[in-house]
Amino acid sequence: MNDNTPIKVLEYGRLQDYDVNPSRIGFKWVTMESEKFICICEKNRLLIIDRSESNNLIQRPFKVDAAIMHPRSKIVALRDRRELQIYNLYLNYKVKTYIMHEDIVFWKWVNVKKLCVITENSVYHWLLDGISSPKKIFDRNLEMKNCDEIINYHVDAEEKWMLIVGVKVLNGNILGTIQLHKKETNKDNIIKGHAATFTSLKMEHGIYPTKFFIYSVRNQDSSKLHIIEIDHKEENPVIAEKAVDVFYSSENVNDFPISIQVSKKYYIIFLLTKNGYIQLFDLETGMCIYVSRVSPTTIFTSVPEEIDGGIVGVNRSGQILSIDIDETNIVTYILDNLNDRSLAIRLAKRNDLPGIEDICSDDTDISGEIIL
Repeated sequence: MNDNTPIKVLEYGRLQDYDVNPSRIGFKWVTMESEKFICICEKNRLLIIDRSESNNLIQRPFKVDAAIMHPRSKIVALRDRRELQIYNLYLNYKVKTYIMHEDIVFWKWVNVKKLCVITENSVYHWLLDGISSPKKIFDRNLEMKNCDEIINYHVDAEEKWMLIVGVKVLNGNILGTIQLHKKETNKDNIIKGHAATFTSLKMEHGIYPTKFFIYSVRNQDSSKLHIIEIDHKEENPVIAEKAVDVFYSSENVNDFPISIQVSKKYYIIFLLTKNGYIQLFDLETGMCIYVSRVSPTTIFTSVPEEIDGGIVGVNRSGQILSIDIDETNIVTYILDNLNDRSLAIRLAKRNDLPGIEDICSDDTDISGEIIL
């Protein structure tokens, strides 16, 4: 990236550097549950790149269909059709095993204590306590059962809301469907969308954090990013729903959103598309900050970088990429290219960034810092 852009894109190596078979570089075999580990499930072995320990490589002779690392610890979940195993890599010890009565189609760590398991019909949560069995949380809607593949699952911080994202190929088009489930009412909403997540932000004049459901969809009529407040608290200001345009170039008629990550450091939405583009949006206003192609191939798995406030992912070429906010440029970029003084000031004050010194010395009515 050149010096005038608000992001930095860095390559931290390639999976081929670890002798990974190129045929195994894809969504089914390469997983990331956090920035700490990259897990690669090959035919006769399991490879784990520990990014927290100078990319140390861990190998085990496991023959399983799939594997995902715990977000924080050297604990790995192994799956072979209906059988689930939790394995402690520190002790080389199998912690627990469970056999589901249905085939498993998707799974993901909900948090450091809980694993989500999605079968052909239902969604389960499995506690990492050594004794519990998977507990059914809700059933998949009929429209979700018609999806060809489940590609993501999220819960909000309080586990009051859950969502499943599925896709279906129809006449060469990729159609996305989201099942949004509310635990308290046991009700579902079915939404057309390709990517979604939850997040929260403590707004100015707000007593409690404001919770958001965010999703994006591309169809023949429009391409939108939706930012919707959920579980509104009366003590907080009401946040109107936003539906903002998502840009796709005329050369990328078949492109669509595949991932949404939210930086809890900057409160900027990172939207990745199938063709390797990234779009940045301000969470509070929905303002589109920046659009650029950052990868020649699909970044098929990505997670937030908690400390740096960016994201890290792996593309189909095997590149391990990080996409971070360039703190030296982003405020001046917003001022020069978007002419949005309010956003520039808010971002600079919230993160102690350079770029507003001249503005603040001239203006006497600047306020509105977001309280974190």
